[in-house]
Amino acid sequence: MLFHNALITGEKLRIWNNGQYDQSQECKVCKTRKENITHIYFGCRRINDFWKLIRQFINEKSTVDTGLTSRMTVDIIFDLLEPFKKKFPSAEMLYGLAIWNIYRAKTEAALTKTILPAERIFIRWKYDLKEKIIRDLKHKKKRDTWIKIKNPLVFYRARRKGCL
Repeated sequence: MLFHNALITGEKLRIWNNGQYDQSQECKVCKTRKENITHIYFGCRRINDFWKLIRQFINEKSTVDTGLTSRMTVDIIFDLLEPFKKKFPSAEMLYGLAIWNIYRAKTEAALTKTILPAERIFIRWKYDLKEKIIRDLKHKKKRDTWIKIKNPLVFYRARRKGCL
């Protein structure tokens, strides 16, 4: 996998931190010459659109479009998840699932040269979130934290799967 630039290693981070780049570090989606960690997880147009879709999903009242007119920054993304601690037992879980799906899409792009659009990454993220909720609902302690929050997503999915 190292030959395909799929893994972010300590060696690669040291090179990036020294400001050294080569053509293999170009973003395959937006053709940015200097792809770095911030670009991979927050700066790429495709990933920016992915974060916007998450914001729309979590905050039904959001009027965010998927265009490039309003850029999602790292600070906006972290601030976005903070209020949802009342909606979800662990806002960090939402963030972690998003980072995992971004990494997964980046690795797939490097290995198979398949570039998933933001919408497809979002669908995977939403599926992973639903599966996490279903797993949690099978454990009494975790189920109680979801039920206390009265999240409509939880009840919809749990009833369909016969967990409640």
